[in-house]
Amino acid sequence: MTSQTRTTIQLSDIKAIEFECSNCHHRLIRPIGVWQSQWDQCPDCGSLWHHYRATMDFLTKFSAQVSKTALIDTQTTEAPFIVRIEVNTDGKP
Repeated sequence: MTSQTRTTIQLSDIKAIEFECSNCHHRLIRPIGVWQSQWDQCPDCGSLWHHYRATMDFLTKFSAQVSKTALIDTQTTEAPFIVRIEVNTDGKP
């Protein structure tokens, strides 16, 4: 018999997106749905991030959509489904 453990989270459980600079390890945390601005560089060490502008744009849109879709979990009881994301807990890709 094989057993499998899965860890899932509902979209309403996602509270923020964290960025950590690979150079200086400074962390920036942006709450879901309350995205204020994007960065072209690390505000601490100045490491350039502008090559990842498309990723920042995607994360801005992702944040807004997660915030809207999480309402299904918290305010709508009529939805015919529940949205969950499976997360990796074993450290393997």
